[in-house]
Amino acid sequence: MPHNNPTPPKPTYTAQQTADAKAKVCAAFGQVDRALGVANALSNGSDKLVTALNVRQVFDVGSRHLTATLADQPATPADLAGAVRRQANTLEEAVIEYQDGFSNSDSEMRSVLDADATATNTIRQLCK
Repeated sequence: MPHNNPTPPKPTYTAQQTADAKAKVCAAFGQVDRALGVANALSNGSDKLVTALNVRQVFDVGSRHLTATLADQPATPADLAGAVRRQANTLEEAVIEYQDGFSNSDSEMRSVLDADATATNTIRQLCK
């Protein structure tokens, strides 16, 4: 006999839980954003290989940091969570593309860079 188990209801969160989750996710984004700024700033006068490695490391670690923070903050507002997931995904994709030999000037990177810029701008707006 088939079971008709209803899907469990989605959890509900208090306004304080949602605000706390948003603050933590926005702080994680800020850390990644600042780390990327530092990595890019080092490119002035620095070895291009060192710069590329630093940026890739920020992208890789940053994407995992954002994903882990979201997993720990289930009360994150849906719009912010979606934008942060898109950001983490584009950072991962960029690392793969860079490892595949592409650079920012390659047309194959355009969609990744555009998606990253869109996600970044959305997160910045939501974290104000």
